[in-house]
Parts: sequence; structure tokens; C-alpha cells
Amino acid sequence: MKTIKETIKDYIETLEAGEKRYAKEKLKDLQRIERYRLPEDGDLLYETITEKLKSSSNKSKKQYDVFGDYIDYLNSKGYEVQKLPEFRTKFERQILILKDLHDPNQTESLDTFAVRCSDKYLVSDRTVEKDLKEIREGIKLFGRDLKVDFARENGIISQHTTAHPLFLFPSLAQIVCMIEGLKELAGKHPLYKVYAEETAADIWAQLSDYAKDRITNVLPERLSITDTDFYRKLEEMASENRKHFREERSEEYRGMPEIEIIKAMKSETPAYRIVYPDGDGILKESPVIREEPRYAGDGYFEYTCEDGSLIKITNSELKGVKTVAAQDI
Repeated sequence: MKTIKETIKDYIETLEAGEKRYAKEKLKDLQRIERYRLPEDGDLLYETITEKLKSSSNKSKKQYDVFGDYIDYLNSKGYEVQKLPEFRTKFERQILILKDLHDPNQTESLDTFAVRCSDKYLVSDRTVEKDLKEIREGIKLFGRDLKVDFARENGIISQHTTAHPLFLFPSLAQIVCMIEGLKELAGKHPLYKVYAEETAADIWAQLSDYAKDRITNVLPERLSITDTDFYRKLEEMASENRKHFREERSEEYRGMPEIEIIKAMKSETPAYRIVYPDGDGILKESPVIREEPRYAGDGYFEYTCEDGSLIKITNSELKGVKTVAAQDI
């Protein structure tokens, strides 16, 4: 069996001359752990390395890579030491923490959640708590805030809404495909019109002037782009003060029938009732509805109720949408 000091010496000998001094400096604390022997103390070595990385408030990827490469070296010699998680920048870590909060069955306290993320991303508990604070206050991205609130109810932490960050690097043709698809959805499915146009505007706002010019002035003659008015509308929407991303701005649309129906359909129990006037103008509540309304043209939507009845009204006639809980069905 070899000591940790002996394996580090062997590892450093495999490096280029310019890398040896840096690696020796970063691994010097491990060399002092004479009581560790490999392979039997591989788990203890992993714990020591991860605790060291978690306690480092300003670690670089280069420092992280030294420990990762050392572990890879040990594994190549048959010592079977657990590999380090992938290195994450601060921004990457915060985006991944947002996704960690998505699980509706998440029943952790803030402290427990912070410890789990600490082990997952190899940062301190305090760093995770700072990440959550910054997420709540708003992360700057393309000049706007990605701001997501989360709740602490009975000690349990969870998101009020589930933001889904997406980062794509599409070609111009792929961008046209996305926007044209959203344009078609907005025109053919009025229930999704607001969401489709907002999503298209968010895409448009991030394009370069070159890309916008190509799409509006060059590509219509070469591709099947027949309605450039939609793109002009996107430019108007994108030039507005779009301080927040869509998840935050969606609060502006609270109460709109199409938005409330979509929220009801996204709920854990996708069922709802609508409030609408009968023939005498008296408001009544519908039976339970489990499906999206079908657009019937001329501004009318048809709602098929669970009892088989059919309601046909316009959005202007719709006076309310009520989500139905499982125990009420």
C-alpha cells in the first residue's frame, strides 16, 4: 500500500515541468495526511478533497482540475477513488439550483437543501444560501433580471413558480423555425397566444441587429416567410422595457382567462370550473372541466364538461376560472 504523499509524488512526476509546481502547491495539504493508505482509504481521501474544495471561497477551475486529474491518475492505477462532480461556475450553479427546486415532492428545510447542494456543487452551505438570496433578488442576464421567488412554508423550501432556464445556440434557420412555429401557434390556438408571442419576443430581443435584418429583409424572399408584420410586432415588444424574463412578467397577465386556464391545466389535478353568465345574465359555475377549451372560431371557445354538457362562450363572457382540487372532484 502507498501513502497519499507517495501517490502525489508519482502523479506530479507525470506532469509537464510548468505544471508541477502548481500541482504540488495545491496538493501540499494532502501530502501531510500520512495516516491515509491506498487503496483502502480511497473514500476518506475523497471526503478530504471535497471538504477542502467546499471551504475554498475563490477556487478556480484550474485548482479544481488539479484535484480531478489527481483522482483520475489514482483510478488509472486501480485505486478506485470517487470522481469529482463537474466543475460549475457561479452562474451555472445558480441555474442548476433553480432546477433542484422544481421537484413538487421536495420536502427539505433550507438548511438540509443547502447541505445537499453543498455536496453536489462542492461549495459551502453559506454559498448556497447566498445563491438563493441572489436568485430571489434577481440574477442579471442579458441586461434583465432572472428573478424567481421561493417560499418557506412550515420550514420547507419550494418555488412559487417553476422557471425553466434554456440556453440554445441555434443557427439563423433554427431561429426562424422557432419563431415561425410560435407565430403559427399564436394564430391557430388563441389560448396560447400570449405565451407564444411573449416567448417569440424574448427570442427576438436577444438577436443581433445583423440577425434581425437578415430575417426581416433578406430571408423572406428565400424562405417561406410571408408575414413579416409579426416580426415588426416582435421588435415593438422587444423594444419595450422588458426588465424581467417571462416567468416574472407573467404576473402582469394574472386574471386573463387563457392564462388562468393554462395554469389550471398545469396544476397537479388538471381540472377546473368556469364562471360565466347564463341566458339571463346570471353568473353560474360550470361542472368540472378536464380539457382545454376548443377554439370554435369568431372568438368563441367550446368547453366540454365532465358531465357531457357543452358551453360555448367568448373570452369576454368568461368571468372566472377556478382550479379544482382532487378532494373536490
